[in-house]
Amino acid sequence: MMVRAFAPGHITGFFVIREHEDPLKTGSCGAGLSLDDGVYTEVTLSQDGETRILLNGVESEATTTRTLLDLLTDQPVLINSRLSVPVGGGLGASAAGAMSTALALNELLGLNKTFNDLCHAAHLAEVSNGTGLGDVAGMSNGGVEIRLRPGTPFALDRIPAAPTFIYYAHFGPVSTKGVLSDEREKKQINRAGEECLKALLKKPSCSRSSCGSPGASRSTRA
Repeated sequence: MMVRAFAPGHITGFFVIREHEDPLKTGSCGAGLSLDDGVYTEVTLSQDGETRILLNGVESEATTTRTLLDLLTDQPVLINSRLSVPVGGGLGASAAGAMSTALALNELLGLNKTFNDLCHAAHLAEVSNGTGLGDVAGMSNGGVEIRLRPGTPFALDRIPAAPTFIYYAHFGPVSTKGVLSDEREKKQINRAGEECLKALLKKPSCSRSSCGSPGASRSTRA
């Protein structure tokens, strides 16, 4: 038996880092949007007793997905994820990979987890590996979200917005873990994020100029 699930890519417009000794309370406040592009994951039971993870047909460590598997099951499975967003491009690939895997595993193995349970496991996997802070929360809400509180349970609102095209260019991977471990970077991110969040909460709107501008390389709907 094979089960297939999808999770959307996610772009964070701005964020404020909030760290806590409890990883489930670690996360970010801020705003972002979910995409039509993302990750489709197929999950089957392993035939050789080994758990394997494939990304676009190539075997991968995929540490965030591996951590998610450890949180949800000890049963050997084959994970085959197809990505339509670049890895390391700031489009939530690791979060979408973990979330789509969680959804597929839940059905395949009859885990009887709620959607929130699966989101929290994917968020914990992201935080534990330093691959993200708010992408799982954002994609769990869809649309143009405002993340009001870090960690779980998620506290979210949404800006009503019609679907639109988002244009982006990818010039190569950037390590999220590297950015989140740089104290100077974090101070700059938090300063800008706090100002943006304060302004957005005063006037929660999403014009074309604020949601994206013409660029090159690829388009997707949000």
